[in-house]
Amino acid sequence: MPLALILCSAGLYCLSFPDLISIQGAPFFAAGCALPFFAALEGRPAGARFLLGAVWGLLANGLLVAWLLPVSHGGWFIFTFALASQGCVFALLFPEKISRRALVLIPCAWVVSEFIRALVLGGFTWSIGYALAPVPALIQPAAFGGVYAVAAMILGVNTGIYLWRRGVLKGRGLLIFVLVVLAVPASSIWNVVFAGRQVPAGLRVAAVQANISRERKSRDELYDINGSRHVALTEQGVRAGKLGAGDLVVWPETAFVDDILTDARWRDRLEALARDLRVNMLVGSALLSDGHDRNSALLLGFDGRWKATYDKRRLVPFTEFTPAGLERFAAMMGIGKYHFTAGHLPGTMVLPGGRDLGVALCSEEFYPDMFRPAAGVSVVMLNDGWFTRPQALWLHALAAPLRAVESGAPLVRVANTGVTAAFDAYGRRIGVTLRTERPGVAVYDIPQAAPPTWYAKWGDVFALMCGLFVIMERILSLAQRARTRISA
Repeated sequence: MPLALILCSAGLYCLSFPDLISIQGAPFFAAGCALPFFAALEGRPAGARFLLGAVWGLLANGLLVAWLLPVSHGGWFIFTFALASQGCVFALLFPEKISRRALVLIPCAWVVSEFIRALVLGGFTWSIGYALAPVPALIQPAAFGGVYAVAAMILGVNTGIYLWRRGVLKGRGLLIFVLVVLAVPASSIWNVVFAGRQVPAGLRVAAVQANISRERKSRDELYDINGSRHVALTEQGVRAGKLGAGDLVVWPETAFVDDILTDARWRDRLEALARDLRVNMLVGSALLSDGHDRNSALLLGFDGRWKATYDKRRLVPFTEFTPAGLERFAAMMGIGKYHFTAGHLPGTMVLPGGRDLGVALCSEEFYPDMFRPAAGVSVVMLNDGWFTRPQALWLHALAAPLRAVESGAPLVRVANTGVTAAFDAYGRRIGVTLRTERPGVAVYDIPQAAPPTWYAKWGDVFALMCGLFVIMERILSLAQRARTRISA
């Protein structure tokens, strides 16, 4: 019976995200996905809860990242086990006895489990809060507490329903719960629909989606052809969008798989292109610096001069680098083929004309701290040509609207094969979203940023408060047990 409940919960959790059944997922499943999990955990000792949490974590996350299997069986195995740690931590923090305090304790325990996992893994994880990314009105709490506040809201709904079904939540408590559940989205809807107008900021961004597969990108004989495709799309976007000297063209991550600064022919060609079109360009390239390969973004001004460089700081273990001492393990698992060196400077640039620009590369989209403090506009450049299943593209894209809401700044997401899209400070889409796995270019009129958010100023204070509450509740529970033993 517990395993059936675990399987049901893991399945609903997975269906809340982009999956094999629905390419963009069904976010409404998140409102009840944890109910069977709660039923399986209730009343069981810590050891049993830990095992059930492990099984839930392996099933839920194994299904969630199943798109990684065709790419790397070893990578899928390691990633699944790492992500599954959240289920173990949550299960251990789950209360042994259900009471009205669980209405706060369970959501806080879930937030703590996600927060700990993000700290250990370095941030590249999927919170349940990302499931609501397609619904801007429901992710506005992220402006206060980041994606963890959205996760707490989801688990609050799950917990309230569970306590109501168990007869623990009734009468006045049930009424308050219903009012709070209705008030949060109601205030968010007001903010998104009526208060958050998209006021133009006077900046236009052309996002180039070249759609070059991993195989094509790795073939030397196609190097010039791939570069020419980016140039043709750039010229198309500049003409169609009537971009000028203050505007920006963005190419995806590693649009050039070699060092563009040492490739005299293509360097000269890009400098001439920027001067002829009179636009600024942000280009992805694998730079060679001091004998180290770096995954970089380079800003080329409309005058044909290179203005700034950002080297990716948050590299993906076993994908972009192999942790020291684990080389033999990586070889056995068939992973760790690339060896980049991490950068150290923040991804902040200034466009000619004085506009602030924040830059992140690929998986850094999952690091909220990289978008604080917010720039006037943020750009995420991605090379996702190695994905073989489209649901992976949509799953990865869920982070973008959350980062925009958290920071209060518009965000442009420029991907090699998709999803290429833009979002305003409230997580609403700007303009068109390019079709995945198709070449194209989209021009976005960037709106003004919102006032600085609480999250942009204070970061993960909400998650830390959840942790403090869990600790205090555990201390109170131990004190009550001690008093019970003494009185007995």
